[in-house]
Amino acid sequence: MSNKILALMACHSDTKKKYFSTLNNIFCIENYIQDLIIINSSDAKYSNNLKDDLKDYKKLISYHSIPNDNHYDFGKWIYALSNYDVNDYDFILFINDSILIMNNIVNYFYFFDNISEKINLYAYNDS
Repeated sequence: MSNKILALMACHSDTKKKYFSTLNNIFCIENYIQDLIIINSSDAKYSNNLKDDLKDYKKLISYHSIPNDNHYDFGKWIYALSNYDVNDYDFILFINDSILIMNNIVNYFYFFDNISEKINLYAYNDS
């Protein structure tokens, strides 16, 4: 894949379920992204565990722990966008810990390489 994709992962790893789903999702998208920034809630029970588990993960370029507020995931994504230069990327993947990727999602990323013009928003939801 030729596009450069940055994943911004908003987390609130306050339960083992969210902690493990975050790790699962990272490994499910790792072949399709170039870089990863995690923004986790500083008061989440497993925030430090997640940070420790990913300290040697080569695609992780930044791990932020910030207070969880009433803006939730959107506030975390805005925090990352405000504190990191994203101009080197073709696409930004906004992802959070409220999903669990259970199947290969290659077709989601395949689309990026097969469009004729830039798009402003492309989303996937299978609830």
